[in-house]
Parts: sequence; C-alpha cells; structure tokens
Amino acid sequence: MLEIICVALVVYFESRGEVYEGQQDVASVVWNRKDDPRWPSNACEVAKQPKQFAVLFWPEDREAWKIALSAAITTQRNPTTKAVFFATPGHHKDRTYIHTTGNHEFFL
Repeated sequence: MLEIICVALVVYFESRGEVYEGQQDVASVVWNRKDDPRWPSNACEVAKQPKQFAVLFWPEDREAWKIALSAAITTQRNPTTKAVFFATPGHHKDRTYIHTTGNHEFFL
C-alpha cells in the first residue's frame, strides 16, 4: 500500500490537472522504472530520486488526491505506457518519443 501512496503522490504533484489517462501514464512511468534495473526496485525509492519528480508535502485537494490514488492503483499491474520518462513538450529531445497525453510527452 505504501508504494501506491508514493506513486499517487507523484501523480498528484506532476499531473493532477491532466485528464485521467495522462495521470495513469505518469503513474505508469513510476511503475515501469520500479521494474527497470536502472532504478530502485521500490516505487517509493523511485519517487524520491533526485531531480526526477516533484513531490511536495501532502495533497490539499481531496478530489484530486482521490483521482491520483485511483490512477496509481489501476496502473500498478497494467501500465498504460512503456515509458520511463515524461516531460513537458520539447524537453527530452535526446529520448525516444512514444506519445503525448495532455501536457506531457512520454519517452523510453
């Protein structure tokens, strides 16, 4: 359960204003990194990696938190993307582009 909360915090602070599919894609990036040997094998450790995700304190918007938590749960076993990176458009030109959802581009 703690890993789900850590992923939901990333979703909340990185994409709470996005469409639900975009929030699921952001959650998938954390889960995909957890399963990739280049990153820690624990989602909380992935979320705490320096200069990777904006996780600030605790969510204040209850409704947005519920949505972020749902996105983290629904993608835990079935990620919506294979991406291990995301950014605002134009910030990862050195990565292999996969797709855009909302205000985020997703990359390998």
